[in-house]
Amino acid sequence: MRFLDKKALLFIEPCLSSQLLVLKAKEKRYDAFVISAHSDQRTLPEEVINASSLFFQVSTNDESAVLDLVKKIAEKFYIDAVILGAEDYVSLATKVATYLNKPAFAPEEALKSFFS
Repeated sequence: MRFLDKKALLFIEPCLSSQLLVLKAKEKRYDAFVISAHSDQRTLPEEVINASSLFFQVSTNDESAVLDLVKKIAEKFYIDAVILGAEDYVSLATKVATYLNKPAFAPEEALKSFFS
């Protein structure tokens, strides 16, 4: 399902520059779906969580749990692209994008493609 023909971006473990893109997505009225462990060094600022259209807390070290969650999200929502986050999770985000058959963007690429 697509909300009001908005772009929908899926962020996997956003960090630093990709956190800023979650905020920019809200400004642009895009749907920003965020998957994060939200613990330890991967704790997100409240501002980022609040800017998310939907926030999913799951262990991003558990690839099968993330992929199961993504399958459920994809059953209900249309995703336009996956935005890569923390360097340690690029492989996971790429697998998610492949499963969804959608492009995966590094934050710099996403900035040019969706926010310019």
